Amino acid sequence: MGAKVCIIGVGMQGEASLLPSAREILRRADLILGDPRHLREIGGVEEGRKRSLPQIAKLPSLLKELGPEKRVVILASGDPNLFGVAEFLYRHIPPEDLEVLPNVSSMQWAFARLKMGWSDAYLMTVHGRDLEEVVKVTRTRDKIGLFTDPSHTPSAIARRLVEAGVSDLEAHICCDLGGPKEQIVQADLHALQGMNLPPRNFMILYRRDPKRTSSPPEEDGIWEFAAPGIPDDRFASRGGMITKEEVRCLVLSKARIRGDSLLWDVGAGCGSISIEAARIAREGRVYGIERDKEQLDLLRENQGRFGIKNLEVIHGEAPEALLGLPAPDRVVVGGSGGRLSEILTLCLSRLRKRGRIVVIAVSLSTLAQAWEILRGSALSLEDLSIQIARGEGEAAILRAHNPIHLLIGQKHGG
Repeated sequence: MGAKVCIIGVGMQGEASLLPSAREILRRADLILGDPRHLREIGGVEEGRKRSLPQIAKLPSLLKELGPEKRVVILASGDPNLFGVAEFLYRHIPPEDLEVLPNVSSMQWAFARLKMGWSDAYLMTVHGRDLEEVVKVTRTRDKIGLFTDPSHTPSAIARRLVEAGVSDLEAHICCDLGGPKEQIVQADLHALQGMNLPPRNFMILYRRDPKRTSSPPEEDGIWEFAAPGIPDDRFASRGGMITKEEVRCLVLSKARIRGDSLLWDVGAGCGSISIEAARIAREGRVYGIERDKEQLDLLRENQGRFGIKNLEVIHGEAPEALLGLPAPDRVVVGGSGGRLSEILTLCLSRLRKRGRIVVIAVSLSTLAQAWEILRGSALSLEDLSIQIARGEGEAAILRAHNPIHLLIGQKHGG
């Protein structure tokens, strides 16, 4: 058994932000841990009961050494549940030994200062994270709140976003909120790259005019959710060359697309699978690879039509066009240009552990070739034949479409 712990959030007004219940807990505490700034803000407590907060990884062992008779308070900024110490301690302290008293978070104050709602904002911290995660989020979100750190400053974040081609965001940096030197800076990402700002800051990125080249009909509710099934006639296509809606739904289901998936769509055609996959993988990335120039133009037209930001269109022939791409956890192969063996060999070598690959085959010969390749790769395999018939005319006569074969492989972990 370790010490009884209460995490108290301290607002921007310091001790004045604490509720009477929090003050009483502080009065009875045997030990108060916090950073020097928070400890200075708390008055009426003997200095002998105050101690600087150790590295977060050392907290569980310290609390265990203190014993169950000790009452410990940990001071945290704002809401300890928002990328704070509480999330860490939930995994190390029994619930009955832990209490949390949150305060107003600094991010709430930042949005309030900007007179901007935050119910639709995506919040994240860059503490201990790669900036590629920020790049990924900014491609799919129009309002982002960022907790910065000394190595990932607003200037460094802006520089990385501009390098990645994400430059249509407006930045608001709130510095020293609540203090006498409070400052709010507004700038575009290009101007922000060279700015030196106070170290205590929060960054809000906002896309005022999300790029949409067309708006879907308001009466069509399919745009309100991420499930696949966009009607074929909503896509720009050439002579009916499109993966049909019903087949598309099964492909995406068998690929098990997640919200953070990274998908290669090889032989993407006009992009119907790429578009639907990108709508599901909002925090992920889709690469649509296509060699045919006319199909490529249709793919880009559809990308603009549906306002998809997390889809990157690659003009080139596989497997060479795949070489510089990030390793996928999902692969769909819909076209191979006669190079199926080379494509599958490369995809299997790059596919992440527990990744999935789906091969769409129109002919039995393609199915047989894919089966031979995947069977020798230690994947768990599943094969599926799809026959779709649609009713046509007033008499609803069923017209059969050509059968489609799916070969699905699941890569094992290790």
